[in-house]
Amino acid sequence: MSNWDVLIVGGGPAGCAAGNLLAQAGARTLVLEGGAFPRHHIGESLLPASMPVLERLGVGRGQLSAGMQHKFGARFYDAEHDDMASFDFDAPSAPRQAKDAAEAPVEYPPSYQVERAIFDEWLLDAAVRQGCQVRQKAVVAALDEDAAEPTARLTDGTVERARFLIDASGQRALLAGKRQTRQLLPNLGRVAVYSYFENLAPHDVQDPRYITMYIFEGGWFWLIPLADGRTSVGVVLSQRALAALRDAAPQTGGLSGAALFAAAVRQLPRLERRMRAARRVEPWRAVTDYSYRVRERTGPRFALIGDAAGFLDPIFSSGVHMGLMSAQAVAPAVLQALDGDGSGLAGYSHFYARGYRVFETFVDRFYNRGLLRNVFFTMPRQPDMRQALIRLLAGYVWDETNPLVQMAVRATDPLAESPAAESA
Repeated sequence: MSNWDVLIVGGGPAGCAAGNLLAQAGARTLVLEGGAFPRHHIGESLLPASMPVLERLGVGRGQLSAGMQHKFGARFYDAEHDDMASFDFDAPSAPRQAKDAAEAPVEYPPSYQVERAIFDEWLLDAAVRQGCQVRQKAVVAALDEDAAEPTARLTDGTVERARFLIDASGQRALLAGKRQTRQLLPNLGRVAVYSYFENLAPHDVQDPRYITMYIFEGGWFWLIPLADGRTSVGVVLSQRALAALRDAAPQTGGLSGAALFAAAVRQLPRLERRMRAARRVEPWRAVTDYSYRVRERTGPRFALIGDAAGFLDPIFSSGVHMGLMSAQAVAPAVLQALDGDGSGLAGYSHFYARGYRVFETFVDRFYNRGLLRNVFFTMPRQPDMRQALIRLLAGYVWDETNPLVQMAVRATDPLAESPAAESA
């Protein structure tokens, strides 16, 4: 007989969130994490729509406000037209009640920009506090999700068995790889190169309050200020932008990540000026071929969550959000399956697919159909559509009262009917 009700492969935000919620419900849950915390991970920009889930997990606004950079919105800079569009999220949350008259009330921001090594460890510790068992440096070599009791075989020879298996292995996507259900999306971001910098000149005095994207033909930069004074800066290049930069330097026989980054910075004089005095304080890192969808997210005794169920692109900061939301959605379905009723798993799969579809629609429009200029810079003339876009950027992609969400769900070309697109 298995020692565990639920076995979770991967201790990132999705895995620890699922383990936390299942342990809260009394399930015997084990998380197998291949690395050792704290460890580096990209994806520092949280969305406002994630905040209620984090409160449920015990990583609330008080803890985040004390240690992480406050985030009030997103900015998009169009290099071709030298134009900046700013989108402010909702006003700060209601002030926390002061303990006494001498204490000032605390207003929390809509969201945060986090140091992932710290944030992920907070989520792991919160899961352990709820009774979830977590084993670090537990590298999974093989999974058998179709067995009567799903099993994970570790590289040290250990075998763990459970009544249900959740794959939260991130972009390793262990089950999708094994079952050959992962499909690369070649027309989105092709490669991302990034590092961390000090002394980056701000755009203006409010700059640290925003994540900023600098857009140029075929690519874009992210600038994410962190609480310790560093700024995460990365460039994402499509296939055509990557080819253009490499063609411009044929004598090199190819460009390293650092050279690609530098060549892309030269496409943006305003960003180049901001970075003149900046000092890189961490190594260059790069990721490639990271955009994919997964055709099958559940089975009788398994489910995929977070990046293991699909990943699009960092442009709308969807990674951690989809991880947290999929964990919250899968937990009741798994508990139901443990009681002998697997019908909730289909509901979870549908839930994930709807959120993924909305993000995918707008990521595709961003790369391939002029979303930035056709929509983002026309929204100020249409307050209702601007608010709909802000809600989308904040992560409320399951809100079917939002006209942009409605169009993404029902239409092949969801923005074809958009007033913004028509006016562009």
